Amino acid sequence: MTPTQTSAILCGNGLVTGQAVTAEITLLPPASGIRFDVNGVVIPAEARYVIDSFRGITLGRENARLFIVEHFLAACAMTQQTDLLVHLRGAPELPLLDGSAKPWVDFLEANFGKKAPASPKHIITEPISYQDPQSPEVQLAVLPSSQLQISYLMDIPHPGLEQRWFHWNPQLGDLRDMVAPARTYGFQYELPLMQAKGLAKGVNVFNTLGLLDDGSFSMPLRFADEPLRHKALDFIGDMMLCGLPILQLQGHFIVIKSGHTGHVVFGQQLARHFG
Repeated sequence: MTPTQTSAILCGNGLVTGQAVTAEITLLPPASGIRFDVNGVVIPAEARYVIDSFRGITLGRENARLFIVEHFLAACAMTQQTDLLVHLRGAPELPLLDGSAKPWVDFLEANFGKKAPASPKHIITEPISYQDPQSPEVQLAVLPSSQLQISYLMDIPHPGLEQRWFHWNPQLGDLRDMVAPARTYGFQYELPLMQAKGLAKGVNVFNTLGLLDDGSFSMPLRFADEPLRHKALDFIGDMMLCGLPILQLQGHFIVIKSGHTGHVVFGQQLARHFG
């Protein structure tokens, strides 16, 4: 589909700083990649610019830093937008919006059109795996498959999220419906500690799902396994940093107890495999 326009603006507040930020997004020629302009410093959306992956991706180049890019990149993967310039004014992060990738999906498709499904660019022909040497329970692999599939195991101490799997394949529905709406989450008791460190200042009851001490949640779930689906969302966004848009891949991805660090290391390993 022909884009309805070549540039569009979205405003919001950041997760880390809580400050206002304006993102002006412009289409770029094919093979340009995704780039972020942060106060005049251009940071490509590439794994080599990841300087921190604890609970979120931080990119850095020269004196510029950019927090929490994974939700936006997941939306780019789901809408097949791979060539964009994102000019940011205000806080050094992307707008958090509702804490999921769905508002970004809607924004990208409304302004730049919907793309027809493309044939896989990379087909997995042999098993490829990674195990974290420091945390052996963290394992990621991709196996040959007749289609793209994602299986993700979460194991955190909260009812319904212990040793729980999420599985997706195209027959179960569209990623834009099954994964994109899943919001970011965190344990409620950790929030004051994080904010005391200058983090998570943008968290509120509308953009972050709180896991409460009594085993409940701070607001109604969109899916019974919403935090687990958000982990799959993060995985999709992190793979974009490795030059691997998920819809261009054919294989069965299996992710066990991983976080952003494992995602990126495994993605880099897979990218090297494809050369």
